[in-house]
Amino acid sequence: MDQDTVAPGASRIRAILVIDDHPLYSDALAMALRHVFDDRKIRSATSLGEGLA
Repeated sequence: MDQDTVAPGASRIRAILVIDDHPLYSDALAMALRHVFDDRKIRSATSLGEGLA
């Protein structure tokens, strides 16, 4: 199965913030997003407060 590296319209996305209190899910989602948005900054936070900081 061939996949594009960057999703259509992704050129407008500069950074992605994943907020989830479950570390396994958060890490898995961040890793999957890194494969699609390879040159974008992807950060993770465990709470909304941490994400806003």
